[in-house]
Amino acid sequence: MDEKAMGFNESQLKRIGFAEAFTPELKSKMEQGVPLIQHEFKKSYDGDHVKADLHLKKSATSDYYFLNKFDLQLQKDGQANTLNQTFYITSKKATGDSEDGNQQKNKVDNKYTLKEAYNLLAGRPDHKNLVSNEGNEYEAWVKLNFKNKLENGNYEMKQYTKNYGFALENILSKYPIKELTNEQYKQSLIDSLHRGNLQKATFVGNNGSEEKLYISPNITLGALNVYDLSKQRLTTETLVEKQYIGKELADQLKQRVSQQQKQEQKEKQEPAPSQKKEQKQKQAQKQKTDEPVKKQSRKQKVH
Repeated sequence: MDEKAMGFNESQLKRIGFAEAFTPELKSKMEQGVPLIQHEFKKSYDGDHVKADLHLKKSATSDYYFLNKFDLQLQKDGQANTLNQTFYITSKKATGDSEDGNQQKNKVDNKYTLKEAYNLLAGRPDHKNLVSNEGNEYEAWVKLNFKNKLENGNYEMKQYTKNYGFALENILSKYPIKELTNEQYKQSLIDSLHRGNLQKATFVGNNGSEEKLYISPNITLGALNVYDLSKQRLTTETLVEKQYIGKELADQLKQRVSQQQKQEQKEKQEPAPSQKKEQKQKQAQKQKTDEPVKKQSRKQKVH
């Protein structure tokens, strides 16, 4: 295998966050020209353990390998059960305007890096630039819905576009976070939260005291999830007591939580979308089975 092809294969993994997965063992398989490679890679994030199975396919006309998908398994710190999700790496053509004003098709990757995939499995949202089936580019927060497992074994990937009304910068302004007073630190904070990271921030009390806490966006509540350094989530009451949020915001959050609980209770009583589909199929099959068989008329022979 020439250096150009091997360099392409290595840089492809780097772009997805798998630089450390480019091991001598993987290189050896590529040099042998193995058509399909399934390569295992393990990594830890602050006590959380992830195991990724990379699926690479060799080009039919060159020594280039393409990463089509990776299966990720997460075992959270102190928990015995694991969470699993397959992340696909696809390309779509997005319609855009060229410098001369004419429309052109740009190839855009719909992909998640290893860290983004870990953050999603850990329950945090990720902000992505996506391409619709019609070729239109759009921005959306994405989050896994662990209450709905699809037929392919993946959890439902919910999207919250601008129309949903969640504006991260506006949400951040409701909290006394020191980094927001510096434009550079503020942008770094926003970028990190966009990638789904559990980000450390400095909360400033009314008396000027400072406390380091972790934060993550809560899209459906229109707020932040706030955690102590042990990563235990702080309740709304604690945030009010520490004077990190006002009573008005606290009342709004309690009302939204109550509405969510009612909605979840309602959804529990209704079958999941996949179950609804299965029920409809069974019902249609039953109706077909229950239909009376029409007797065919027998024509008499004329002698």
